[in-house]
Amino acid sequence: MVSFEEMMKSYGVQNDAKSLFSEMLANASVGGVQGPLDRDKALLSIKAGDEWHNNMIRLVASFVREGLSLEETIAKLDGVTLTGYTEQQTIAEITTAYMGAVAKGYGKTTRTAMPTHFEAPSPKVVQPLLQWLHEIPDTEPEFLVDGLVERNSLCLIFGKPASGKSFFAVDLAASVATGQSFHGIATQRGDVVYIAGEGSRGLKRRFRAWAKNNETAESEIRVMVSRSPVNYRDEQAAKELETELRSAQREGLEPVLFIIDTLARNYGGGDENSNSDMGRFITVLDQFNARFNCATLIVHHSGHAESNRGRGASALKGALDAEFMCIKDRENIVVSCTKMKDAEEPEDVSLSLKTVEFGFSSEGKAISSAILVRNEDAVIRQKFTSANARDLRTFHEAAAEHNGVMKIGDVIVEKRVSLENWREIYNRRATQDNPDAKRKAFERARKSLVERGFLEVRDDIYTLKLHGAGQTGHEPDN
Repeated sequence: MVSFEEMMKSYGVQNDAKSLFSEMLANASVGGVQGPLDRDKALLSIKAGDEWHNNMIRLVASFVREGLSLEETIAKLDGVTLTGYTEQQTIAEITTAYMGAVAKGYGKTTRTAMPTHFEAPSPKVVQPLLQWLHEIPDTEPEFLVDGLVERNSLCLIFGKPASGKSFFAVDLAASVATGQSFHGIATQRGDVVYIAGEGSRGLKRRFRAWAKNNETAESEIRVMVSRSPVNYRDEQAAKELETELRSAQREGLEPVLFIIDTLARNYGGGDENSNSDMGRFITVLDQFNARFNCATLIVHHSGHAESNRGRGASALKGALDAEFMCIKDRENIVVSCTKMKDAEEPEDVSLSLKTVEFGFSSEGKAISSAILVRNEDAVIRQKFTSANARDLRTFHEAAAEHNGVMKIGDVIVEKRVSLENWREIYNRRATQDNPDAKRKAFERARKSLVERGFLEVRDDIYTLKLHGAGQTGHEPDN
C-alpha cells in the first residue's frame, strides 16, 4: 500500500515524469500497465482495505477524465473511509488526488467513447421537494457551548469599542479548543480557527494570559490564527482560505468553530448597510459552516445611534441563529442574549476583566494581558419563560392528583410529587407525537426547572416551596 507521505511527495514541486504518483495516475488510464480499470472491483478492494491509496488514485483519475467535479467525485467514493482515518482526513486525501489529476491534465483531454467494461455514471437521485412532517428525523441540538453556541450555527456578539467583546471571543475559543468549561458552562472540545483582523500579536498575549490563569499549556490550546483579515465577500479570497484549511486538515486540524474578529475588518470594504453586500457575506459563512461542519461566531460593533443592536444591514440579524450583546458598566461586563432562534434564551452573564502577568520584557517590565472572570456575587436575571409556566402547570396538576399539596389552614405552603407521577401527567398533556419525543421534552422541562431554582429534588421527589418563591400560597404563580 502506498503511504500518504509517498503520495504527498509526488505532489511536490520537484516531482518529475517518473514520480510514483505520475506512474499511478498513468496506470489509471485505459492503456496503462495495470490494464483496464474495473471500477466495481476497485471499489470493493478499497472497502476491503486492499491497496486503498492505489485504487483510490486510479478511480479519482478516471472520474476527472470523465469530467466529474470534486463534489461529484467525493460522492462517488462515499463510504470508503480508510481504517484509522477520520472521514475528513479521507476526504482531504481524495481532494489531494483530484487536484493532482487535474494538474496533470486528466481533465483537459477529450475523452473517447467509454469502454464497455466501464459503467455509465448512474443518474443522480433527486429528492422530492416536499416530505411529510412525521418522516423528518428527530434531532437534538448539538451545542459546542451548552445553551449558547450550537454546531453549524451562525452567531454574533456585538458591543461598543472596549466593551469586552473580543475578550469574550478569546475566552470562548480557548474553552472550546481545550474542552474546559466556559465560566461553568460545558463545552464540546474541538479545534478553533480565529480570523484576526486587528493584530495577532495582541491576540497571542490574550491567549497566553488565559493559559496561565487556567493552568494550561499554550500548546494545548488548539487554535489556528490568521496573519491577516480575510475578505469573505471576495470569491478568490474565500477559495484561498478553504484551500489552506484543507491543507491544515491533512496535518490534523479538526475545526468545530470559526471566529471572525471583527466583521468590519473581514468585510473587504463593502457597505455594511447594504443587504446585498451583507447577503453575500452571510452566504459564504454558511458555506464554510456546511463544508467543515462548524459554527461561526462573528465579533461586531454596535450601531452608532442604536447601541442595543449590531451595526449595519437588517439581513445580518435575520440570518443569525444566536446573538449576544456585550455592555461594559465601569468594572462589570454583562453579556445578554438578544436572539436565540431554536432554544430558550440563556440568562445574562456578569463578568469582569482581571489582569494576568506572564513574563517580562527585555527592559524588565512586566508583560501582561487581561482575561474575563465571572462575577460570582452578581445578581443574574432569572427568566421565567412561557415554557417554564407550561411545564409547571403539569407539576401542579400532578401534585393535586397525587395528594402532594401541603397546607396550613387554607394556605398552600408546599407542593411535592414523585418523578414517575409527574412524568405521567406531563406525557398526558404533551403534544409530541411519539414516546421518545415526549421523554426528551420531559427531561428538558425537568432539568430547566431545577437548574433555574423553581423546583428542588431529592430522591426523585420534586418539591416547590411556594413562599420561598415569593408567592402567596393561595394562587401559585405559573
